[in-house]
Amino acid sequence: MKVNYYLYRLTLADEYKVLGNWTEQTVQVIEQHKNFLMELGRLGHLILAGRTDLDFEDKDLFGIALLKTNSLEEAAKLVSQDPAVINGIQKAALFPYRSAMEFFDNF
Repeated sequence: MKVNYYLYRLTLADEYKVLGNWTEQTVQVIEQHKNFLMELGRLGHLILAGRTDLDFEDKDLFGIALLKTNSLEEAAKLVSQDPAVINGIQKAALFPYRSAMEFFDNF
């Protein structure tokens, strides 16, 4: 079975770019999002995840996750289960990804 990689890009919905708009429920959903990504890692689908180290108000703020699945459809199904996306806190985009170089030992 062929393995494919997908870049999962996440951006905050506009209303959540202002920290004052975050509620306890927002924080709980982001914790669920983190747990969701950790579970993808345990299942062998998540290679890495993180975000740009910018302020929430910065227009260039985004997060990425590198996923490994058998198909785009499988990756899209996983992404559709992300609590932050389901609850409208983050917007998701999925892109096929091909690595040109890997230096994971430098991590």
